[in-house]
Amino acid sequence: MASQGDFNRIKRSDLKLVNKQPLGEGGFGSVYHMNLSKGFLRGSVDVAAKKLLRRDVGLHELEMLSGLDHPNIVKLIGVVDEDIEFMLILELCEGGSLRSYLDKGRRLTLKQFYDWLLQSALPLEFLKQKKLLHKDVKSPNYLITADKTLKLGDFGLARNIERTISNASETGSHPWMAPELLTDGKLSPKYDIFALGVVIWELWTGQYPHKGLEWQVIVMKVCNRGERLPIPDDCPEPIKQLIDRCWKTNWKDRPSIEEVISAITTAYPATQHQIMSGPWKLEREFGDQDGPQAGDLYAAKSIAVNPSNGDVAIAGRRRWGTSRVNVYSDHGEFKFSINTEKRPELVKTFHPRQVAISSCHDYMVTDGSGHMKIYDINGKFKDQWESSCSQESRQLFIRLWGLAIDSDGHVLVGDISNNHINTHRQDGTYLDSIKVGIKPRFIAVTSQDTIVIADWNKPPQIVSKTGQIMHTLKYPDNVSLWDPWGVYCHGDMILIGNQRRCYKPILCYSRSGGYLGHIPISDVSFPLAMTPDGKKLMVCEGFKVKVFSL
Repeated sequence: MASQGDFNRIKRSDLKLVNKQPLGEGGFGSVYHMNLSKGFLRGSVDVAAKKLLRRDVGLHELEMLSGLDHPNIVKLIGVVDEDIEFMLILELCEGGSLRSYLDKGRRLTLKQFYDWLLQSALPLEFLKQKKLLHKDVKSPNYLITADKTLKLGDFGLARNIERTISNASETGSHPWMAPELLTDGKLSPKYDIFALGVVIWELWTGQYPHKGLEWQVIVMKVCNRGERLPIPDDCPEPIKQLIDRCWKTNWKDRPSIEEVISAITTAYPATQHQIMSGPWKLEREFGDQDGPQAGDLYAAKSIAVNPSNGDVAIAGRRRWGTSRVNVYSDHGEFKFSINTEKRPELVKTFHPRQVAISSCHDYMVTDGSGHMKIYDINGKFKDQWESSCSQESRQLFIRLWGLAIDSDGHVLVGDISNNHINTHRQDGTYLDSIKVGIKPRFIAVTSQDTIVIADWNKPPQIVSKTGQIMHTLKYPDNVSLWDPWGVYCHGDMILIGNQRRCYKPILCYSRSGGYLGHIPISDVSFPLAMTPDGKKLMVCEGFKVKVFSL
């Protein structure tokens, strides 16, 4: 194998087909999994061989790729240029395309979303430095490596950024196209930004853009009517704003790629190191009004944060004895109170124990009874359903306490009477139940859907979705009295609140059960919650809610 320029000349005889089924197919050729057996000091290597039907197209992509070296761009290994065929030899991305990954139906964890969001944008910054437009930015052209790195591929349509006229026969893919190319056949310097906005939308929703629509309908909707894909309410507000800016009709109003990356990194979740090292600064306090006011808290039991608008829901008792879930804005202004006292349409109600916010923005409340209570976004009673794993258990006194929602949107409910965790759809449909070793008084779910359980005066446990104990968390050496109250998972990082006043910091553990350290705040840390980006921490002390920020 001889080297020439920024790529290697490879003989077809040095390649062996691994799988007859192509990895992918397109208008200009097909990609196959092959093994390259010679020319590498470490022996053979698996590669992706892109067979091109037109040599001129292959030479163009070869020219575009040969000078590109970036961790988020598919690496060019070499070229086969013989009389019979022309092939580009590229690094193999075993995970397939981003589109095929999303088509499996599982939504990304928040950490993975932000990781891939940044990795989808970084190669466009690099291309801008090279004065190139990719011109076919879309989820099928982002590939996933074995270590879950996202890489941009398929440079067959790439052009110099100064070349503004597009070949009408090479217009790319309509669901991702910017209006200027669809209307007058011209590229703009921010053409790829519009398509990146669609990819960001795909990363959050998992859906195919404009699915089922003919290209003529897409053109009419996007260009003639100025319509855009609907951005879900649960999308983080900074990302909503970013997508909206990327989709501006006038390309001059779209953000630069540098602005896109700045917006992503600003919204990017805090790392484990940042969370533990801080510094955490007290930003505000709320919920401590005097007198029988609607927003007056007494003993807070649980906190939940709405990832869409930042609203904070706090379950507890009011100073004057009645039970409430109080809802505040992200700035601490009281909005409304959900009265969880007994009413004619409800079964017997106790004090609220845990509150969670569903993907539909409903408030889900456990209160120590055998029923889950559902309230709508305005705090109005909506529904209730039983949570039990068998007919036999329905005959027993059931007390529901722990509450969490997993990455599939399923509701996990802790039955502390029978030591079960029951799984339901958000409409109450019973799915499954697992037996656990301690009372599931507090529940949280990691990004990998392992379950963290805590109970008073007992070491918390990490269990699988089948109930198998994977790890039991150990007390840190400097903690003699530990009374867990409140559990929160930030990605794979587990935060445990402590009710003991003699040791106040929040303890941090990895998904494998290892003690990482603690968050050094001087306030009693139960219950606790974080914003999805990990940059705001909320703790309760009696009837005061304190918000700390990085």
